[in-house]
Amino acid sequence: MKNVFFIMTHLGSGWEKLSTCLKEYPFINVYQTGNSYNHPDDILLLRNNFHSNKNIKSIWVDTILYNKDFTMKSLCNYYYFIFWTKPLKESLDEIIEKYNYKEKQAIDYYNYRLIGINQYYKRCKNNSINNPNLNIKGILDSIF
Repeated sequence: MKNVFFIMTHLGSGWEKLSTCLKEYPFINVYQTGNSYNHPDDILLLRNNFHSNKNIKSIWVDTILYNKDFTMKSLCNYYYFIFWTKPLKESLDEIIEKYNYKEKQAIDYYNYRLIGINQYYKRCKNNSINNPNLNIKGILDSIF
């Protein structure tokens, strides 16, 4: 299902800026649903969301912030992924202030999340881009 893809990221990464860039493509709608994808049928939860340009080119994008929310390891070949990360130093204050984590809890979340992101990046390299340059027009050209 190449009309669905995922942003694999973490709290405090600035994924909102990436989302804004993706929204410049009229055929892409970006969500942060909080859905958990544990079975192929769970994709229907995302595709049931309203799409502003519903036609054959429409693409639904969901932002995954927690390891528990995407556990479909065997399906990496069927979906596109954007891996979006920022160093801990640049993320920590936001995780603490915006999401009300204590410092140790924020560091643990970040480290655990990065392990999950790295594991999926290794599995999904053929259908993914890692930290695309948002200043370049056509940031998705490498996977479309």
